[in-house]
Order: sequence, then C-alpha cells, then structure tokens
Amino acid sequence: MKTERPSDEEMKELIEVYGPPSFKERQVHLEGLEYNDEKLDSKGEAVIEVKKDGKVLAVKTEDEKYVLPQGKVSGDEGLIEGAKRILFEKTGLEVEIIRLEEISRTQIKFSDELVERWCFLFETEIIEVPDERFKDVKFLSEVSREEKYHRG
Repeated sequence: MKTERPSDEEMKELIEVYGPPSFKERQVHLEGLEYNDEKLDSKGEAVIEVKKDGKVLAVKTEDEKYVLPQGKVSGDEGLIEGAKRILFEKTGLEVEIIRLEEISRTQIKFSDELVERWCFLFETEIIEVPDERFKDVKFLSEVSREEKYHRG
C-alpha cells in the first residue's frame, strides 16, 4: 500500500497541542483504473477554515466554485507550517492555527494498487488580512461540507 501521511510522532504532537479531532474514514473503489505510479511525497492535504464575523473564507477554483483553501503539505515541512504556507499562498492571510477539527483517511483501491490519502481540516484565527491582489478570495455566509473538500 502506498500512503501519504505524517509520522506517528507528528500525529501524536498535533493531538496533544490541538486536542482530539473528529476522525472519518472512507473507501473508494476504482478497480477499472490502474494507478499511475505517482510518487507520494507529501504528508497529506491541509484544508484551512478561516472564520470572521460568522462567515467563512473561500477561494475561487478554476471551475468558478468557492471552496476552503487547501493544498498538499510537502514531506519536508510540518503540517502546521504547511497549512499556514498554503493559506498564505492562496489568500495572503497570516493566521494562527487554533484547532485541528477533523482528520479524514481515504483508501483508494485501484486495479493494481491500494493508496491511502490523509486530509487535515484546521480552524484558524486571522492575524493579518489579505491585500488587494487576491481577487478570488471572499468571505461567504456558509460553505457546505462538499465545498470544503472540493478537489477541482
């Protein structure tokens, strides 16, 4: 099985610092497709939820949908560091992570390989507001669960 996740030590530290998150698991069966042998060199995907005045920050995708900022955390950076980097690159926001809300693990079964991917949903507190150059960023009154995890 190929896996994309942080070390047990890093997972334990996250839970000690931010408390126990909810945990979700799912399986996806793609037996008709072969795995493309892509190298899994990340620790998983970080999804960052930024709330302000009862609204949630969202970024526009290529297909014109608004979703929570998200991206891959590289294998050589910590999850918190990676989540902050992803958010800053997509929105210009600087934040403090205040909670690890959810961890989800997805097992994808291809015809020739089993791949495990992990996703981490972080809740944050804004330190600095983005500047004018980030036009595809806005605060929405609500973002559905499907929109949170949209994979464009």
